[in-house]
Amino acid sequence: MTIPSERTTLASAQTRMADASSAPSDKARRTALEMIAPLGVPIMTLGMVVYFGFATTGFLSIGNITDVCANSALPVIVAVGLTIPLVMGEFDLSISALAGLATVLYAQLVAKEGVDPAIAILVTLAASLAAGAFNGFMIAYVGLPALVATIAMSSFLVGMQFYVSGSVQIYGGFPETLVAFSRSNIGPVPTLVIVAAIIVLGAWVLLEKSVFGRQVKAVGGNAEAARLAGVDVRRTRALGFILCTFAASIAGILFANKQAVAYPLAGLDVLLPSFTAAFIGAATFRFGEFNIFGTVVGVLVTQIAANGLILLGVPNYTTYVFQGVILLVALIFARVVALRGTN
Repeated sequence: MTIPSERTTLASAQTRMADASSAPSDKARRTALEMIAPLGVPIMTLGMVVYFGFATTGFLSIGNITDVCANSALPVIVAVGLTIPLVMGEFDLSISALAGLATVLYAQLVAKEGVDPAIAILVTLAASLAAGAFNGFMIAYVGLPALVATIAMSSFLVGMQFYVSGSVQIYGGFPETLVAFSRSNIGPVPTLVIVAAIIVLGAWVLLEKSVFGRQVKAVGGNAEAARLAGVDVRRTRALGFILCTFAASIAGILFANKQAVAYPLAGLDVLLPSFTAAFIGAATFRFGEFNIFGTVVGVLVTQIAANGLILLGVPNYTTYVFQGVILLVALIFARVVALRGTN
């Protein structure tokens, strides 16, 4: 039997003491990161508001604040729908094309074909949900990667926009009641903001308070463990894509009524803004987790920035530059915090 030397014993004791002393500091560092990380987005937002408030004229006016909220309503609806697949660890790159098809199809039916608005809405929703169901089937049951399936669907839907519209602009003939509704206010609040708030609340209840929401989170956390626990993983994934499509189609229909004009590829530009908002939202409220209210904050951040840049008189393309940069910053920040938290 080998008897440890006095030097070896002393070194071992020193190592144990160093490990014991470093453990509280590591824990304190992780706690500090968890406390500081969610403050990044609010601080950034406050900084933008202060800067634009001093650098521009009218940024903090009631009228401009109302415009920012009104312009955020439809992107919020789409981004909240996108949050559901993201919670599952999936994504949908066809949301912009889906919203565009809903806009064009609805406009063609009511403005050119004279279809009753209620029927036109139902037909548009049915067509959009069919596209979402196909996405869900190909990803959840066939096993195609979401990247491949949704890019293919996006290309198909863009082609369908041109086919449905005959490649011409659709204008005139929109139902006056719905156009007025989409452009109206209830008191100082735009009606579309109220519609978006209702959808946000419904999505939050679905994800946070329902069995389906718990299943979505379980699939996103560990799909195999969720399957062993009795969750129908494929069905949950498919439903997630259908709900994402539903939100995009609602936004597309509302956009058609608000604009009272439609043309292929001229609808809601929501692909990059929605992903940017969702990833900003993952750094808000629950750091590292996609969540509904965080996504709403993310949309407001992007809209505040876009509005402020316009008031500064900078070229329109800078909005896209900003969205790309802020998305990269959000991803890098999340990655750095995650790495430091695990070290």
